[in-house]
Amino acid sequence: MVTSYSDGARRRRGVRGALLRAIGVAVALAAVAACGSNKSKEEASAPAELVDFEQQYRVVALWSKGIGTGQGKEYNRLQPALDQDFIYAADVDGVVLALDRLTGKKVWKAKVGKQLTGAVGVGRDLVVLGNARGEVIALARDDGRELWRARVGGEVLAPPATDGNVVVAQTFDGKLYALDGATGAELWRYTSQLPVLTLRGTAAPVVEFGRVYAAFANGKLVSLDLASGVVNWEARVAVAQGESEIERVVDVDGTPLVEPDTIFAVSYQGRAGAFDPRSGRPYWYHDASSYVGMAEGFGHAYVASDEGALLALDQRNGNVSWVNEQLLHRRLSQPVTVGSLVVVADYQGYIHVISQIDGTLVARRKLGSKGVRAPLLSADGVLYALGNKGKLTAYQIAE
Repeated sequence: MVTSYSDGARRRRGVRGALLRAIGVAVALAAVAACGSNKSKEEASAPAELVDFEQQYRVVALWSKGIGTGQGKEYNRLQPALDQDFIYAADVDGVVLALDRLTGKKVWKAKVGKQLTGAVGVGRDLVVLGNARGEVIALARDDGRELWRARVGGEVLAPPATDGNVVVAQTFDGKLYALDGATGAELWRYTSQLPVLTLRGTAAPVVEFGRVYAAFANGKLVSLDLASGVVNWEARVAVAQGESEIERVVDVDGTPLVEPDTIFAVSYQGRAGAFDPRSGRPYWYHDASSYVGMAEGFGHAYVASDEGALLALDQRNGNVSWVNEQLLHRRLSQPVTVGSLVVVADYQGYIHVISQIDGTLVARRKLGSKGVRAPLLSADGVLYALGNKGKLTAYQIAE
């Protein structure tokens, strides 16, 4: 069933469990939304029950590895990173592992200190991370030795990005820092206007084609020159609307999806959009609300809405091709495509496999009981999922 989400985005009961951050004060959206709530509203937002279906594919575990203590008690989304034949992952206590992505065999292990909140970024010879103390940490990709750590202005909640020469990190207070890849010295910074109330989280910056692409809590998508920090363009993903500060939250917390000819981004309580990477000109918009990033495949751009619907939007015009509503209110992860399939994980640790052609649910597998918040990854037909308790598993999806 095709559903419009524009009105619901303005009057939503909220992302239950996603945290809001006021200036200097952390507020749980669930607690705010509970004021004046009634039983019927709670029932309407209850997680959808998983129903039996005929599984057309098997989700086969290839290997599994424990990554320390996992995400911790805060709303962290520490995510792994793939680079060539390796996968890098970290836990909240600062344990960082490099693994052979085909076998799961440990290549090296490092410890960078507790309160890790931004992990993992990788590029050329560097593995980069950020923590709650406002530090960016660079490790050598080949053996995990610490090369440097640099202080930035605030908590780093998403993985820094790097091309090996420049490291870019985004902080909770709406700033973007570019650091020298060899020394950690600051090269330039960009400051966005921070709204009064935001979701707890930030989008990870993306370094591609000599540019930095970053999205912010004010609903803007920005392109900057990597070397100088000069702004190439700014584009509006969403415009704040409504009377209350909660209604006006339009964070872009999902990392922009950067393709050679198109950038895709989606905001909370706003829109999904496709943009020209050279000029920032919007190709199209579609009303949507999400706090995770998008995926693309089979001519579609995929959005996992905050209400738990998975939307397939036509990349040419943003029209809805199909919607799957079988996973409503299950707090879906960022989707990822694997062959002809699109995959999401949920708050109970289930991995759901869906056909890119028509949105049909074709397979399911339980990873763990504590859920999955980190984005799923895929490479060469293999799916990688990191559970909230730190279990990293590689899966093959087979007929």
